[in-house]
Amino acid sequence: MSISPPESVADLILDEGYPVKLRNLLPTVEKLAAELEVLKNRQCIYLGNFEVLTALYTGHKIYVDSRDVGIASHIMWEGRWEPWIEATLVPFVKPGM
Repeated sequence: MSISPPESVADLILDEGYPVKLRNLLPTVEKLAAELEVLKNRQCIYLGNFEVLTALYTGHKIYVDSRDVGIASHIMWEGRWEPWIEATLVPFVKPGM
C-alpha cells in the first residue's frame, strides 16, 4: 500500500488532527502559498529607454522606470510595495473613490 502526499497544506492539517490553534493558521498559510506561486512566475520585460513592463501581484500590468531604486525594484521583484501599508489602507477604499 502506497501513501500519497496530501493535496494541500489544508488536507495535511485537517487530516492529521492538528490542534485548533494550528488549524486557525490555515488561512494565513494558504495566503502565503498563493503569494509564493505568484513570485515563482514573476516576469519583467525591458522595453528600452529605462522602461520595464511587469505586473502587480494582483495581475494588473504596470510600467516602471528601471532607474528607480526605491519603489520600482520592489514592484519588479514581488509585484507590490510596502504590503503592510496596503493592508492598512485597503479596508477604507470603496468603489468609486
